[in-house]
Amino acid sequence: MEDKDKVLILLAEYNALRDELLAARAAATNAAGIGIPILMAAIGLYLTSVTNPGFRYVIIAVAVLAVLGICFFVGWNEVNTRNFAARLRDIETDINTRAGERLLIWENDYGWGALVTGRRRAATPKA
Repeated sequence: MEDKDKVLILLAEYNALRDELLAARAAATNAAGIGIPILMAAIGLYLTSVTNPGFRYVIIAVAVLAVLGICFFVGWNEVNTRNFAARLRDIETDINTRAGERLLIWENDYGWGALVTGRRRAATPKA
C-alpha cells in the first residue's frame, strides 16, 4: 500500500475522531447546562422550604445526585476526550511525517491540551 493510500485512511480516521471530540465537548456542555439549573433550583427550594423540614432531605438528595451526575459525566467525558485528542495528535504527526511537512497542526498546536497546559507538542517530520 502506498503512502498516499495510507494517508487517505488516516485522514478518514482523523475526521471521525475530530467529529467525536467535538460531539463529546457538546455533550459535556449540555450535561452542565441541564444539571446546573437543577442544582440551582434545588438550592432555592431548600432555602425557601422552612415550613416543611422533611422536604429538605428530598431536596438535598436531588442536589447531591445532580452534583454526582455532573461530576461523573464530565469526568467520563474528559477521559474519552483525552484519548481522542491523543490519537488525533498521533495521526497528525504520522501524516506530517509522511508528507515531509507540517500540514495538520490543529490538535498538536492548538488543541485542548495545549490550551490548558500551555505546552505545544509540535510534530516534527523526519526528512
